[in-house]
Amino acid sequence: MKKHLLMIFALCVLLVLNSCAEVSDASDPESSATDTNEHISDADSLSENVSEESMSDEEQLIVHYFDVGQGDSVFIELPDDRCMLVDASISQFEQVIEQNIRDLGYDQIDYVVATHPHADHIGGMAHILNSFDIGCIYLPDVSAGTQTYINMAETILEKEIEANIAEAGVTVISESNLKAVFLAPFEIDKEDQNKNSAVLYLSYGESKFLFMGDADVDIEKQIGKVDCDVLKVGHHGSRTASDETFLRYASPRYAVISCGKDNSYGHPHQEATDRLSACGAEILRTDLLGDIIIVSDGKDITIGSKTNAPDESSAENGTMRWILNTNSKKIHAPTCKYVNDIADKNKAESEKTIRELLEEGYTACGSCKPHD
Repeated sequence: MKKHLLMIFALCVLLVLNSCAEVSDASDPESSATDTNEHISDADSLSENVSEESMSDEEQLIVHYFDVGQGDSVFIELPDDRCMLVDASISQFEQVIEQNIRDLGYDQIDYVVATHPHADHIGGMAHILNSFDIGCIYLPDVSAGTQTYINMAETILEKEIEANIAEAGVTVISESNLKAVFLAPFEIDKEDQNKNSAVLYLSYGESKFLFMGDADVDIEKQIGKVDCDVLKVGHHGSRTASDETFLRYASPRYAVISCGKDNSYGHPHQEATDRLSACGAEILRTDLLGDIIIVSDGKDITIGSKTNAPDESSAENGTMRWILNTNSKKIHAPTCKYVNDIADKNKAESEKTIRELLEEGYTACGSCKPHD
C-alpha cells in the first residue's frame, strides 16, 4: 500500500523548525547488540561465463555500488531504460554520485529509495533530488530532526515529488521477470534509526539482489528466510548485522560491503566478514575495489569494478593519478567533490608524488586531503 507523504513532510519540517534553533546530523552509532516470512525460492546455480554478444543493453540489469566513502549509494540500471537510486551517501560525495549517474547517460531517476534518515545514507539526497527529474521516492515512515533530513524533505515538498512509504510488503515493481519489493521495516523503532532501514529485494529473472541498508540482526530475524545471489551487506559490514542463521538461508554468492578506507568504525568488522566467508560468499569491498559493478542478463552474473579510491601502493611508486587545478595550484584526488568545478583549461592530471608537486608550488586540497 502506498501513502502520499507530502503533508507528513510539511508537518515534520514545521515542527522541527519551530522547536529547534539549531539542528545537527545524527551520528550513525553502533547498535548494542510479497510475503516476507516465507522462503523466496532459491535460484539455480549461476554461471559467470556471460557472453556479451548474447546480451543487449536492454536485456541487462546493471547494479553500480558506488565507492562513496563511509556511506551507501547504489545505482541500478533496469533492463528497460528505467533506473533506481538507493541512498546518496554523505554530502561530500553528492557531486560524485551525480556525475556518475550522468556519465551513465541518465538525466531522470525513476525510483529513489532513502533507506533511513542517517546522514551517511541521505547526505547527498537533497542535491540529487534537485539535480534530476525524479519519478518517485520511497522512505520509511519516520522523520529526523537533522538539517540533512529537513533539506531532503523540503526538496521533496518544493519539487512535489511523489513520496511513498517504504515498509514490509510494499511493491515497487511487479512484472513477469522484474520485481522489487520491500522486506522491511515491519514497524518503526523510535530509539534506533538503523532498525527502520528499508530493505529492498530485487529480482530479474533468476538473479536475486538484496539491499539491507543498515538493518541489524533483529531485522534479519524478522525478515526470515530469503535467498539471494548478491547481498549488499547490512550496516557497512558491522558485527551487528549478517547473522549466521540469516546468511545460511540467504546463501549469497557475492557480498558487497560499502565502507570508507580506514574508517573510524573499523568497518567491516572481522566477526561479520568471518560469517560471510563461512557461508561461501565472495566479499567485495568498495574501500578496496572502488566502484563495484554487477551485471545480470536474468540468468548469469558478471562482476567488475572501477577503482576510484587512491591506491597506497601506486602512490608509493609514484604512479598515483592526481587532478590538478593549474590556476589555483591545488592538488585533488580523482574523487574529490571539487574536481567537477575545475574549468577544462585549468584541469590537468599528474602521476608525480605529492612531495614533487608541493615543490612545484602546488598545495593539497583541504577537502580530500591527498597524500603520498
